[in-house]
Amino acid sequence: FQYNPILAAGWDSDTGSPGPADTRGGFHVNEGFAELVVPVINHAPLAENVEVTGAVRGFNYNTFGSDYTYKLGARYSPIRDVTLRATYSTAFRAPNILELYQGLAAGNFESSNDPCANTHGDVGLATRCNGAPGAAGGAGTANNGVTVAQINSANGGTATLQPEKAKIGTIGLVFEPQMVRGFTLTTDFWRISMRQLIGNYGTQFILNKCYGAAGFTQDLSFCNLVTREDSTKEVSKVIDANVNIGEQLTTGIDLGAQYSLPTDVGRFLFRFNGTYLITRFIGPLTECAPDGGLVNGSNTGPGFCYQNKDRSGVDENGRTMPYPEHNVSANWTWDALASYRLTSPAGVSTLALGVRNLANQRPPRLYNAFLSYADPDYDFVGRYIYGRVEHRF
Repeated sequence: FQYNPILAAGWDSDTGSPGPADTRGGFHVNEGFAELVVPVINHAPLAENVEVTGAVRGFNYNTFGSDYTYKLGARYSPIRDVTLRATYSTAFRAPNILELYQGLAAGNFESSNDPCANTHGDVGLATRCNGAPGAAGGAGTANNGVTVAQINSANGGTATLQPEKAKIGTIGLVFEPQMVRGFTLTTDFWRISMRQLIGNYGTQFILNKCYGAAGFTQDLSFCNLVTREDSTKEVSKVIDANVNIGEQLTTGIDLGAQYSLPTDVGRFLFRFNGTYLITRFIGPLTECAPDGGLVNGSNTGPGFCYQNKDRSGVDENGRTMPYPEHNVSANWTWDALASYRLTSPAGVSTLALGVRNLANQRPPRLYNAFLSYADPDYDFVGRYIYGRVEHRF
């Protein structure tokens, strides 16, 4: 590895901003877990099988302390053909090294609106802009009322981050009819609630909170993240490091079907798996509108499978002119795979031929995206054909 001499000198080669600080740090973890499966009833009238399960995991991180997660579950089969199942569990995700210790790096120029550049006659806002503490204060309208600019923000880790936490509940049904050997049908409803998600406030939110812009309550702690030029009083930098913000609630239904068909030439397996997304709510920071999304997928495979990747359409809110290009249509891509498996005394051989993005679908152009007119949620690879040969001895 050879260091870029410009970065080694402390400068960003792309923007002329100070280069990223060092990323260094670590953490120690101690943890233990236990699991328990208790068969309660077997082969009784209207209780072919009753089973309860439990699990617990305790952990200690030197970064944020000790906690535990657990899981409770139950299965009930009134007859051999039908099983009811349910689980409730908690989970966590500890912040990783980069989220904790990545050095602050400037050069992320977000297009933002400086609420102090033009106060539009709001005397209270003008007073707050001028009286903000530290390097964020003294702001008037000396920058000629130019409110929208690309403001240099610095992103990086925060050593005091807390873990992301989740609560997960599922309830479902398994149907295995004895009269149709090899057939299984499953359906499960699930609900996942997450909090303390790790992310960033964003430059605009920090400015709005520091100065109490229209629709926002002023919080002077955000002013510690804002620096203005001494002469022009334009915003020169905003520190937007990682923080625990936001919540997410997702509910949906999983549906699965499988049929195994033995024949003289081999066994054919037909499988379908699908998910219906009922709700996906990304909670606001504070004083922000929620964001919703929809992702559907399904696949099936008896030696042949397809997969549908769908991104639902959306209308951009808050636009001042009804430009049609601001209406993003839904985007569908299809994958297909055909395979053949041969069993012999020498082992099992599998031949497969697949196509990704079968229709060579292009992602939509997003005019509110930064420079690229695109979003990383989409796959930019066109039609892709691949083959695979596998042999297991």
